[in-house]
Amino acid sequence: MKAVIFDFDGLLLDTETPWFDAYAAVFERYDQKLPLEKYAQAIGTDIDVFHPLRYLETLLGKPIVDADYELFIQDFHADRMKELPLRPGVKAYLQAAQEAGLSIALASSSDRKWIDRWTKKHCIDRYFSVINTRDDVERVKPDPALYEKTVRELGVEKKDVVVFEDSLNGLTAAKKAGLTCVIVPNQVTAQLPFEAHDWRLESMEETPFLMLLKQLESGRGNDGQQEA
Repeated sequence: MKAVIFDFDGLLLDTETPWFDAYAAVFERYDQKLPLEKYAQAIGTDIDVFHPLRYLETLLGKPIVDADYELFIQDFHADRMKELPLRPGVKAYLQAAQEAGLSIALASSSDRKWIDRWTKKHCIDRYFSVINTRDDVERVKPDPALYEKTVRELGVEKKDVVVFEDSLNGLTAAKKAGLTCVIVPNQVTAQLPFEAHDWRLESMEETPFLMLLKQLESGRGNDGQQEA
């Protein structure tokens, strides 16, 4: 492998679980439940693909006033984000990839302002030689455009790239782009039915980065359970 591409939200920093919890709290106010399989449609892509509040209106059979909830949702998420650390093993993976001489990139469906804010806050922006966000493409994940653009800018062949993702939309985008993809689900996405991934880790602490690369380069894969 010559390059590694990381997703951001939910993978490096678990921003996804606070969003889900915030919307779920609104649903509870109406004695409704937000199904994860429905919400999963919006993870790693544009919220317009599945807007939780529109779905709630469908369940209730009546409109609700967004203004009553948008501030609550934003405040709920912001409060959770204040002390949110990077996911376990993230810094070790970035450092190992850098020391191994791999090119490191980030490809996210979020906007560049969001990515810059949090990568700088957690002092990981220096690792990425290429960063592409929703601002750089017409269509975000599950469309492969973000990954295709990132691979071109890295100047490597697809066979020499490994992608790390946490969502179904991200996995779909990576595979459509013809890339090897490792799934590292977060608290929310761990419950989703991932298929067609090349490897799955429950945490980046599970397997050292260079050991994982050797497994991938040997052509071995796993179905969610680490092989001996």
